[in-house]
Amino acid sequence: TAVVGPATAATVFALGALILLLCHLPVSLLTRCAALVALGAALCTARAGWIEEPWGPLVLPLLASMFLFRCAIYLYDEHKQPHAVPLSMRVAYFLLLPNVCFLLFPVVDYRTFQRTYYAEPAARIHARGLRWMLRGVAHLLVYRGVHAFLTPEPEGVDGLLDLVLFLCSSYLLYLRVSGHFHLAVGILHLFGFALPETNRAYWFSSSIGESWRRTNVYWTEFMKKLVYYPSFMRLRRYGTTFAIAAATLLVFVATWQLHALQWFWLQGELPLAWDGLFWAGSGVLALISVLAEARRPPAQALAAGAPSVAAAARRALCIVGVFALTSVLWSLWSSRSLDEWLAVLSHAREVGARDWFALAGALALVVGVATLWQCWRPLLELSAWRARWAAGPWAYGAACAALACVAWAPAPTSLGAFAADVHARVLGDASADVAEQTASTAYYDRLIRNDGRVEWAWRGARFDPDDAPAFMRNALLQPVSTGGIFELTPSRRLRIAGDDYTSNADGMRDREYPRRKPPRTWRIALLGTCVEMGIGVGDDAVMDVLLEKHLNRDVSPRTGLTYEVLNFAVPAYTIVHQLFLVRDKVAAFEPDVVLVSNHVGSTVKYLIEAARSRRELVGDALDVLAVAGVEPGMEEHEVRQKTKAILVDIELWTLRRLGEECSRVGAIPVWMDVPVFILDETLPEGMVARIESVRASAEQAGFRWIDLCSGVAELPMEELVHESFEHVANAVGHRLLEARLYRALLAQPELLGER
Repeated sequence: TAVVGPATAATVFALGALILLLCHLPVSLLTRCAALVALGAALCTARAGWIEEPWGPLVLPLLASMFLFRCAIYLYDEHKQPHAVPLSMRVAYFLLLPNVCFLLFPVVDYRTFQRTYYAEPAARIHARGLRWMLRGVAHLLVYRGVHAFLTPEPEGVDGLLDLVLFLCSSYLLYLRVSGHFHLAVGILHLFGFALPETNRAYWFSSSIGESWRRTNVYWTEFMKKLVYYPSFMRLRRYGTTFAIAAATLLVFVATWQLHALQWFWLQGELPLAWDGLFWAGSGVLALISVLAEARRPPAQALAAGAPSVAAAARRALCIVGVFALTSVLWSLWSSRSLDEWLAVLSHAREVGARDWFALAGALALVVGVATLWQCWRPLLELSAWRARWAAGPWAYGAACAALACVAWAPAPTSLGAFAADVHARVLGDASADVAEQTASTAYYDRLIRNDGRVEWAWRGARFDPDDAPAFMRNALLQPVSTGGIFELTPSRRLRIAGDDYTSNADGMRDREYPRRKPPRTWRIALLGTCVEMGIGVGDDAVMDVLLEKHLNRDVSPRTGLTYEVLNFAVPAYTIVHQLFLVRDKVAAFEPDVVLVSNHVGSTVKYLIEAARSRRELVGDALDVLAVAGVEPGMEEHEVRQKTKAILVDIELWTLRRLGEECSRVGAIPVWMDVPVFILDETLPEGMVARIESVRASAEQAGFRWIDLCSGVAELPMEELVHESFEHVANAVGHRLLEARLYRALLAQPELLGER
């Protein structure tokens, strides 16, 4: 309830109770399964978007994460070996605490879950859990490092090194899943469940079959229990080899289908074809490996001590070969299309002999190091140093202290610019969304990435008033069904960074205004983003409030008009958002002037969000996509490719439509250049070019222009930027903006209703 909110939690509990009730109906197993399938089909219609969900967007993904696979294991175990199990243990099996934070969750076995509950001394279980949590954090840190420094874009692959990084990093990115699983199972250890390891040194597998058994051990055991062994026992009458082959292929077919089903519940679509190509290749290789192992004579007992150098070298070669082959398969799985993958691999033809010799030398070095490690490892295992290290809890305490130092913000700064850059790229806020920003994300990155509706639900649940930027992003916005995608939540009163924030009933950062304009009133609508909305300053210190008071005090006696300045600014709005805002909301208030700030978000990001949005797009939203050549459901990389060359044309079309909407209600459209509030006043060339390009499009679309970037009480930028937010003005900055805007309006009297 604390994480996802009471409504979502209550719905998940209610649907979960219904599923558990169906599992225990006093009817045959087949009838119970049919009832569960019928319920699942009904919920599928909502997840697919065929009907409007009567609950929050997080309910079905969270419910599926908890019940989809566990329900199958539960039914199987209860049918095969029913036991008297307390209701609390049955409920606990489905409602595992870490599951609320990890939608992609290991498939915990029901009998193992019961059997391991405080099966060892509590201190030992808890210590192991802490070690695994530490390991999970380490995996996630390495994952971020790989994503930040080693993962090239397919278009950027140039040369052998880039090709090797592209192949290997695809497999290395599985560290994200491995880290999540170690964290989740480690947390369960703290509650007494001594569950087995989820992944066991999968990079060091010497065969494809061994890699399958080491990677995601819980899934392997799940497949053995429900698919492999039942299939093998029924088919063995046709011969052991046939039974092994058929059961193995059935496992991979089931894995393909169940992964697609998991993707559907978490993402709302079925990537069957592309997944099938990967699983077919994996299944064939695994089948070859399993049949080879089955025909191999039983291994003799290993002699104590170190293996021979020849045996160690053979195993090292196998490990390198399996890692390379698996990396190639995972790069296929991570690629956006077969053509793209083949195009990347085609770079191998352009590599010279010197590069191939260098790669061969590097592989020989790796094999040599691995061989020596295998020969020396038994001696290290027996050494007194190893015993002291393994037995010393201080070692894990030191590791935790090291992680704390890494996370401590001032630490990397004191070590120099390079350390600070690494720290920012690995641990900074931007790295949290790296999978969203990188087009070549791995399969599990795309799976874990929530769709738009789930993302809003998680954001809305994470309110932390002490973290002002996160609180602003999470607490103020809500999704909408129109092309605008999101809007300010109406009628909200909060305190952000120590100041009052109030939104009115129409979702504006302003006081209440009647829709119909009163007589002798001149209305100015202000459109913008965070700066114009006044994030980080109190309700009475925002520029629109100051301007309204100033105009009514000094201009109203001369013109006989009452001035109202309505603040329609919304964080992260793009030009396209502003078009829908004017059409759907601003027009109803009968404005005389519409001021559009140059602070606008990325038009390309809007098109990406609209293309993958599950909401039905109509009217202008579809027109925008059509102008951009974008279709609903199109992948991010396709949107970027379609819009790269015609972005200016898309924005010009949008601004012309925006101007037409203003003219339709009799309002004057005005483009307003507002300063960028950054401490380093030297703007990047790309940002300057972007500002100038959009301004030129606005002028071409017929907008008037006013400039707030110069004049009136120049102050140092450090006195204008809010201390808790980046690129946002403080109260002094808003007073400066109001003064500049007031003078700009006086310079064009028609914008104030003067003839």
